Amino acid sequence: MTENASPDDPYLDDGVIRHTLNLAALVIIMVVAAAIAWAVVTPVDEIARAQGAVVPTGNVQVVDARDGGLVQEVFTREGAEVRQGAPILRFNRVREAAELATALANRAAAEIAIERLSAFIDDRAPDFSAFAAQYPNLVAREQAALDAQRRLLGAEMSTVEQQIVARRAQLAAIGEQLPAFEDEIRALTASREMIEGLATRGLASQLRVADLIEQQARANRAFAEARGQRLVTMGQLAELDVAMQGRRQRAQAEAAEHRVEAGVRFRSLTEQVATLRDRVENAVVTAPVSGLVQSLPAPRAGMVVNPGGTVAEIVPSAEGLQFEARLSPRDVGFVTPGQRARVKVDAYDFSRFGALTGEVVSVSATTVSDPRTPPYYRLRIRLDQTGFRDDPGLQLQAGMTGEADVTTGAKTVFRYLWKPIYTVLDLAFTER
Repeated sequence: MTENASPDDPYLDDGVIRHTLNLAALVIIMVVAAAIAWAVVTPVDEIARAQGAVVPTGNVQVVDARDGGLVQEVFTREGAEVRQGAPILRFNRVREAAELATALANRAAAEIAIERLSAFIDDRAPDFSAFAAQYPNLVAREQAALDAQRRLLGAEMSTVEQQIVARRAQLAAIGEQLPAFEDEIRALTASREMIEGLATRGLASQLRVADLIEQQARANRAFAEARGQRLVTMGQLAELDVAMQGRRQRAQAEAAEHRVEAGVRFRSLTEQVATLRDRVENAVVTAPVSGLVQSLPAPRAGMVVNPGGTVAEIVPSAEGLQFEARLSPRDVGFVTPGQRARVKVDAYDFSRFGALTGEVVSVSATTVSDPRTPPYYRLRIRLDQTGFRDDPGLQLQAGMTGEADVTTGAKTVFRYLWKPIYTVLDLAFTER
C-alpha cells in the first residue's frame, strides 16, 4: 500500500478483515484449548441417588399394657415429645383397689387364725399385736374363738377329770377295805381251827364249825371281789388317763389341720395380693425412653386397652436419627460404607436450606422384595446433624422423606463428555 492510497482502497479493507479473522480464530482456538484443558483436569463427582426417609437409629419402642383396662386419664398426644419415665396414661383401678383391700383383710384374717391355732397347740397366750390396730374386729373374733375352744376342751377335760377323781376315790375305798377283809379272814380262820379242835373232843358242836366255815367262805369271797373291783377300777383309771391325753391330742391335731388349711389360704391370698398390688401400683404407664410419640391407640379417657395391647409407640430421640433409603441394584456395586453423602429433605426446600451431610453406614446384603416397588437395597446413612442452621424449628423428625446423593467417586468433565462418543464408537459397525 502506498502513501497515496485512499481510504476506499479495497486492499486496505481486505487486510483488516484478514487480521480480524486471524485474531478471532486465535481466540477461538485458545478458548477451545482452555475448555479442553479445563475438561481434562476438572473433576466431577459421581453420584448414586436413592429415595428414602428419616428413621430413628434405634428401634421404635412399643409400650404394651400388660393388664390392660379402662383408660382414666391420658397425659400426652401423638407427635408430642416425652421424657423417659414421664406418664403416658393412667388406667382406672378402682375395682382392683377394692379387691386388694378385701384380699389384704382376708390374708390378715388367715394370719391371725394361724396365730390363734398355734397358741392353742402350744398352750400359750396369742400375740395379736401386729394386727390389733388395723384389724381390731378380726383380733377380737379370733380371741373369742380361742377362748371358746379352750373352754370346750376344758369342759371335756373336766368331765374326764371328775371321773378320774371318782375312780381314785373308789380305789382308795377298796384299798381301805382289803385289810379289814384280811383281818376278818384271819379271825374266822383262827376261830374255826379252835372250834374244830373243841369239836373233836366233843366240847363244841359240828353245827358251830359249819357256821364258821360258811362265814370264812363269805369273807374270802368278799375279799376276792374287793381285789377284783380294785383291778377293774385301776383299769378304768388308766383308760380315763389315756382318754384325757387322747382328747387333748385330738384337739391339737384338729387345730394343726386347721392351721395347715389357714396356711394354704394365706399363701394363696399372698399371691393374690401381690398381683392386685402390682396392677394398682402400675396403673400409670410411663415412657421407657425419651422420644416422640408416634402413635397412641387409646388417646381419650374411657377407651379400653386389651391385656397386652399397645399403649403407645415412641420413636427414641436419645439414639439419634438416620436416613434409610432404597438404593437401585445398578448402583450397589459402587456404594460402600464410609462414603460421604448429602441428604435433601423434602420438608425443607433445598434451594433455601441446603442439604445435610452424612456417611454411609451399611448396605443390605441382598435386595429387599416389595410388591409395590422394584427390588432395592436398603441403604443407611448416619447424619452429621439433625437440623438446619441450629434452628430448633428446623429439626428433623422421623418419617420425613428425601433424597440421598452418595458420592461414589469422581471423573473429569472430559471423560463425562467423551463417554457417549466412546459408546457410539464402540458400538459402531457391529450391527449384523
